[in-house]
Order: sequence, then C-alpha cells, then structure tokens
Amino acid sequence: MSVKTPPLRLALCRVQRCPADALRVTANEPDWHALIDKAQKGSTIALGVDGTLLMLPALEAAKQRLHPLALLQALGSGKNAIHTALAQAGRAPADAEILFEPVTLECVIRHAEQLASRTHPVYGSYWSHPRYQARVVALVNTPDQSSNDQSSADEASSKLASGETLVLTQGSARLTLGLNGPEAAPTSPNTQVQSALPWLLPLALPSADWSHIQRRLTQVQASLNALKDDSAKGRAALAKLIADAFDEMTPGCRALVLVGDSAKALAAEAAALSWRIAESLRDDIELVTPAGSVFAPSPATANGLAFVYPGVGVASASMLSSLHLRFADSFDALDQESREHGLDGLNALLQPRELEDNPSLAEQAVAGVGASYLMARVLMTELGIKPALALGYSMGEAAMVASHGLWQDPFAMAQDTLSSELFNEQISGELKAVRALWQLDEESADDNPAPKATKSRSRKKAASSALNWQSAVVRLSADDIRPHLADFPRVSIAIAQGPSTVLAGDETELKRLCKTLGKRPLTTGLVTAMHTPAAAAIKAQLQAFYLRPLAALSSEARAALPMMLSAGADAPLLFADKPETDTVSDDASEAVSEAIAEAIATTFSEPLDFTALVLRAAKGGARLFVEVGAGRQTSGIIQAIADARLMRLSAHPCDGQDGKALQKTLARLIAHSIPMNLSRLRPVEADAPRSAQETTP
Repeated sequence: MSVKTPPLRLALCRVQRCPADALRVTANEPDWHALIDKAQKGSTIALGVDGTLLMLPALEAAKQRLHPLALLQALGSGKNAIHTALAQAGRAPADAEILFEPVTLECVIRHAEQLASRTHPVYGSYWSHPRYQARVVALVNTPDQSSNDQSSADEASSKLASGETLVLTQGSARLTLGLNGPEAAPTSPNTQVQSALPWLLPLALPSADWSHIQRRLTQVQASLNALKDDSAKGRAALAKLIADAFDEMTPGCRALVLVGDSAKALAAEAAALSWRIAESLRDDIELVTPAGSVFAPSPATANGLAFVYPGVGVASASMLSSLHLRFADSFDALDQESREHGLDGLNALLQPRELEDNPSLAEQAVAGVGASYLMARVLMTELGIKPALALGYSMGEAAMVASHGLWQDPFAMAQDTLSSELFNEQISGELKAVRALWQLDEESADDNPAPKATKSRSRKKAASSALNWQSAVVRLSADDIRPHLADFPRVSIAIAQGPSTVLAGDETELKRLCKTLGKRPLTTGLVTAMHTPAAAAIKAQLQAFYLRPLAALSSEARAALPMMLSAGADAPLLFADKPETDTVSDDASEAVSEAIAEAIATTFSEPLDFTALVLRAAKGGARLFVEVGAGRQTSGIIQAIADARLMRLSAHPCDGQDGKALQKTLARLIAHSIPMNLSRLRPVEADAPRSAQETTP
C-alpha cells in the first residue's frame, strides 16, 4: 500500500531585513531540491538580491508571527510530476492554475507575490476565487531554450529537470497598494513596483485671496526644497509632510492640489501654479498642469458632481488594471456577494476570459455593467464620494440603476443578459430584428450555402437575404448627416454625440453615405442594432427584460440618491413617495419599477441623443463628470461636447494607467471641494511601517 507524501509546508515570508544567520540565495536557477531539504531541516533560506523573502517551515513562521505570501507545498518529479506534486499538496488539477515556464528564482518570487496580492497569473487582474479557499499555482518547469545551455553535467543536475513541478498555495498575507506616492517595495520582480503613483499634496486654503495662496505656495516650496529625494530619510520626510497636509484638510474644504513624482517635482508644480494664480482668480479659469496639479477659483462643490456610466463596447481584458491592489475590500466583497447569488464570482461580472477572445455583445454588456458596478462601489463606499447627478451612455443607464442600488437583485441580470435572445440574436448575432424589419429571409444564402443543383435558383434569394451590418463613428454632427439619410434608407443615426455621430446599418450603404459626406468611417467592431428602427420593433420585449423588483431602500438611502437622468424619460427617475417616509408603498414601488424599465427600453430602442442628455445634466448643475467604469471613451465624448459649445464642463475617467487616471480625477475633485474619505489618500509611509501580514480571503 502506497503512503501519501505529506505537503512540504514551507512558508515564503516577506520581512524588512534579511536575518544575519539566513542562507542567502541569489542565483536565478537554484537547486530547489537542495534548498527545500535545508529548509525542512530548520535552515532559514533568504531568497533574492535583498534577502527579504524568507523560506522556512510554516510552523516556525507562525512562531515568529510571520504571515506567508505563499506556501511551497510540493515538488514533483518523474513522468507524472504534475499529478504527483498536486497530490502531495492535497489539490486536484481543476483547483490549480497550471503554468509552463522556467522555475527560476524570479519566477517563484513573482508568483508568491501575485498570490499574496490576489493577482491572476495569466490575466493580470483580480483572481476571483471562493472565499477562504487558497489559490493554487502549479509551476511546470520548461527550461528557457533561448539560453546558452553549455553548463557542465554537474551544473545541469542541480537544476529542475524539464517537466518537474513546484506547487505554491496562497498564504495568509495580503499585499496591497495605496493611492498616494510610490510604495516602499523590495527589489523584486513584483509587478506592483511598476505601478507606483506620484505624490498628491493638497494645500488647504482657509482664505481664497491671492496673497494668502501665494504665501501658502511659497511656504510649501521652501519645505519641499529642503528635502533630499535620494535618501530613505528624505522620502519618509516627504511622506510625513504630505500626511500633515492631509491632517489639515476637512472634507469639502477649499484646496489646491500638487501632483509630482518627487519633492523637487512638487516644488516645480507649486512654482508653475504660483505664476498663474492671479490670472486664474481674475478670469475665473481653472489651472491644470500636465502632471495633474490643479487650482479651481470657483469650485463646483458636491452639487456640481455627476457620475456618468459608459455604454457597451468599452470593456477590455485589461480594464481596472491594478485597482484590486488598491481597493482589495471592494473586490473581495463583490466577489463573495456574486457567489452568494449563484454566480462564478467576479469572473461572471467582469468576463476576463471572454473579453480576450472576440466577445459577443451580451458578454461586452455584462462586463461593462460589472465594471461600472464595481467602480461605483469603490467611489461611493471606499472613497465616500456622493454624486448629485447620474446619467448613462446607452447601456450605461442599466449600470446606473444597478450601481445606485435600485434593483433588488442586480446580479441576476448578468446571467439573464448572457442567455437572452434579445442581446444574442435580435439586436446582435443573427440580427433577427433587422431581418424582420427589412423583410429578409431568416438565414442568408451565405450563412447556409445551397447545394450545386439549386445554386442558380438561390442567387436571387442570396441577393435579398444577405445581411452585412456595420456600426461606425463619423466625425460629423448628426444635424449635418440627417439631410442625407433619405437616400440611404438602410442606414440610421444611432447616437448623436456632439461633433461626432454613430451610424449603423447596411455596410455598403453606410460606406456610400460616408463617401457622400466626405468622411472616413471609424468602425466600432460591435455588431449591434441598438438605437435603430430594428430595436424599436422589440421595445416591448426590452421593457419586459428590464422590469425588475426594486430594492427596499430606507428613507435615508432614498434621500441620498442622486438625480438620475435617462435619455428615455423627460423627468428624472425618482421614487414617488416622499423621502421622509420609512417605506415605499407597493403601488409606488411598482410604478417606479415600470418607469425605470420603460425609460431604459426607450433609450435602447430609439436614436440616442447623448448631447441633449449632457446638456440636461449641465442645466441641472453638473460641472464635473466622472466616468464610472471601464475605459475613458465616454468622458472624452462629454469633453468634446463641452468644448464644441464653449461650456465650462470637464469630464474625467477612473480607469487606466494603473491607477494614475483615478488619482488625477481625485485630485480634481479635491480642488473642487468635493467631500470624500481623505484618509484613503494619506501616504502609508507616513505611519508606522505597514505590514503585509493581514489575513484576508
């Protein structure tokens, strides 16, 4: 009877300093068999150039109160190395991410840190996983064939043989990143180090007159110039200076914000603003530097903030990159909640695998709404930002309603959308709604080739039933295009968005129309008939799809809701009962539910005049638009609309540049006196050394 080999249980722990008695290992291709043997016998192995990643028995790590980034559980050899190693680790192949790559020192450290940061080793985004079940990586050694393999037989025998497998499981430590300044990080291949943010230094302005602001800038320049950037002591002093500046802030106070990579850069930003403060105050012009420093002479305040939710087509496999490192609580909580609602965690909401391989309209829709739902939670729950208004771009209206908690079960919409004929066949895929409108046969001859005997008979059918759909953006306003549409009956304006327009319809006619207009179409790559006459034919079905039970919101929660604008309704989406009423009557709830469904269905089934929707928001007081979700397309559209009309509106994305886009947006909001949870922006280095030893799912 075979005896099962127990797991190795060797902890990989990050420490601040390498112990003096540790065995230092810096070679990139160490003898893992020998190292494991020494660690099991009680030796402390220090891995890496700086020696701050220790490999030691898990029991010893527990005695020292060290939380491991990962546990080295097994090392398998032989013909069935993968199964042998996973069996030793007590894991099934289905439970592990099996990766084929050279098992070097760099590789092991990288995967240990990715496990600790809950970063997926393939997609680079959040690793969705059942709560309290350890993530598992099986590294199958595949020696680098590009290297000059002239090593001696003795040297070759010290390396892992091809196919041998090393298994790592998630430890109890959690690596996270802050929102202000570069993180203190060891020299390692950790991808987090490459995601360093610049420093954000707010300066509270009790008085907004020119002389006071100039004195404040002069004082901070002197303090910054006194610091030495190239020393650890200097960096700690800078973090302390910034932390003190945050301590002087109160939510919603007047402030200007400096953004820079170092004390020297921050001082230069202060000087750049100082030169133009008088001009800014005189002409009421907002000052913004390329680095992101900002001064607003007339802050928008909380009443001027609008959240805008992007539409379908903006989601990508790289969206929200690194944000799970900065907002671990939101990602973990939403991952768990989605599993409690019968979904496959955040993967079901963000569709990371599907987005890498020609996603369908339904998959794009689910991923886009999921990204907005997650980003809204980050902004409103973790950062404490509350908008006065909210609006959506096309599918963004569904994201808006879900994100602000109006629907009882927003998670159900993910699976419903993926399985719905509406989004897979009617207005996308086979485009059945278009075929019905244009009176085409159910299947084109191209889709279902006729036998040779009947080919001549089917040519006439092919000419009438072939459907080549195209959606494209044209850099011309809808008003300039509309007079030409009569000559192209199978092309329609889908979305009017300021100086540009989205056209949809028959590919040949669309190209001819663009040639007539003298414009080059920018194809979107999406097969969708939303906002076209074909969608109008299925409006009733769309309304039934979005008719969903409302959540039971308290009077306080209802009063905190922003004014939600829909392109499909003239009035904002509001509850009928007064906010002070503790509960909403069944009749009122049903009426609001029907109004929401009708508004969204109307938006989807009619041409979208996004320009008019933005102007409605501006009339309602919106001056700052924050794009809540993936990408930056919608904020760019709003900015183009504002610039074309010489309106003092600004729009800002949250996604992109590994957190830098969000940081710049937060700097803008602080300068405009938007209340938020400022403690999340306080530099972590200013406090006592923050340990990664935090047990989390």
